[in-house]
Amino acid sequence: MLQLITERLRLRPLDAEDEGGVQALAADERVAAHSLSMPDPLPDGGAVAWIAEQQQGWEAGTSYGFAIYTAEPRAFVGVVTLKVSQRAGRAELGYAIMPDAWGRGYATEAAREVLRFAFEGLHLRRVTAACLAGNRASIRVLEKLGFRLEARLEPEEPGSGSGLSMLFYGLMLEEYLGRRGEAAHTDGQPQ
Repeated sequence: MLQLITERLRLRPLDAEDEGGVQALAADERVAAHSLSMPDPLPDGGAVAWIAEQQQGWEAGTSYGFAIYTAEPRAFVGVVTLKVSQRAGRAELGYAIMPDAWGRGYATEAAREVLRFAFEGLHLRRVTAACLAGNRASIRVLEKLGFRLEARLEPEEPGSGSGLSMLFYGLMLEEYLGRRGEAAHTDGQPQ
């Protein structure tokens, strides 16, 4: 079984063990208010079906859903997903973190490792991501990872409260490789 390992995290394909964590994550109103990665609303028991979809995606090579766990102590902290179009050589990145784990850099650390998997393991040429314009934390994660803002989609009826502004980001393979090269030359100094 594929496992991605970072300094503080362990990422592995979602499975039945993650049902409780996924259900709690998707049911949390704070997560639903900021996330595009998790189905909303997720009815009771909906985690089983969502995890099964992720597992089918692994088998088909069309999506890769990872459970994110802390290394020590081992605790479920969220999910990161990658929806892949091999023919187009691209994928869409998504992530959601449990609110009690916000502000610790887990989303950045997990997404960075999944980007490595996307570009170096799956040999993709481009990864995109989208977030709500008001989600400052997600915007910061994408900026730290080197994503560029490519588009902003405004609600159809501005001021009506009937829609949310969306931001669309992109990262090309060349940009990713350039950032990896920069990181290698900083002698371990934070960027």
